[in-house]
Amino acid sequence: MRTIRFGFVVLALGFAATACSSSRQLSSATTDVTSPASTPATDSATTLATAPVDTTPVDTTPVVTTTAPAPVTSVTAAPTTTAAPPVLTRPIAAIDDNGDAVLVAADGTKTLLFDGTDPDDPPPTEGDSTAVNGIAVLDDGSVAFISDCCEPVPGTMFRAVPPTPASYDSGFVGYGNGPSLSPDQTKLVRPVYDQLVVSDLDLNDIATASFDIGVSSAPYEAIFLDADTVIALQSTVDSNELVAYDISGAALTPTTSAPIPASADGSPTAFAGRGSGVVYLMGIRPATLSAFDATTLAARPDADISLPANPLSAWAQDGEVRWVAPDRTLHIGSSTIPGAYIWVR
Repeated sequence: MRTIRFGFVVLALGFAATACSSSRQLSSATTDVTSPASTPATDSATTLATAPVDTTPVDTTPVVTTTAPAPVTSVTAAPTTTAAPPVLTRPIAAIDDNGDAVLVAADGTKTLLFDGTDPDDPPPTEGDSTAVNGIAVLDDGSVAFISDCCEPVPGTMFRAVPPTPASYDSGFVGYGNGPSLSPDQTKLVRPVYDQLVVSDLDLNDIATASFDIGVSSAPYEAIFLDADTVIALQSTVDSNELVAYDISGAALTPTTSAPIPASADGSPTAFAGRGSGVVYLMGIRPATLSAFDATTLAARPDADISLPANPLSAWAQDGEVRWVAPDRTLHIGSSTIPGAYIWVR
């Protein structure tokens, strides 16, 4: 606005100067003889020029528009949560990815029970090929029974007193494989080639049953249901079945039997725990611990336990599920135990 006002002033001065010049020319051409001595004329241009003029300097600095920065909002990242280690009511017995029998703490700390064969090693070109295939541990962790199968054919049993491991030179106690403890922790059951044997913890026989291998159904795994009952997983060439045995006498007496379905995907069928009125098998259906009634041995799909993946090994007991995923990670409930494993109890 200041620039525009200054322009009008310049234009007005121009017009005034022109008018004054014309007036002077007219006066010089005409003489008024009757006029008294004239008063000196006042230059109107000079008068106009002395009028106040706004001489404030024009600000020619370019206008720069700036936007105030947005306020900085502090964002706090959500804290990372890690599942708490499981509260264990009994020891974790496992076979690690080196093939060793170990006890595992919730933080992944291992106690060696038996130095086994690495499952990833090639088989020997000569001699026996063996591997740890079962562990049974007292609830207080004071004694562990380990089976190494299967040369000689019945399998070899060892007894370890942690933290001292057993070995072929120390700890051999007999034959058999896949030992399982009774709920009262006073007896063991295990298959021994063509026999099913219940013994005390010194491996003195209490009750046995014999089988005609290759002709009749024979057990390859067994667990205790209660202090007086053992359930065996038995097989022939083309079928599997569950058989319950009473162990109250010197001879194991079969009481109930029922066929079980063949594996849907060719996985080996194995015991996977026991619960309230049921026993569990893995390998029948993918990613499932299949439940069977503990009395009738009939399937109980309503009590099945689903897992996120097909387990290498699994065991359900006392409302807790332990399982080994295909990538060899060990899961107990919602927790993952550090390390790599191939079998768990």
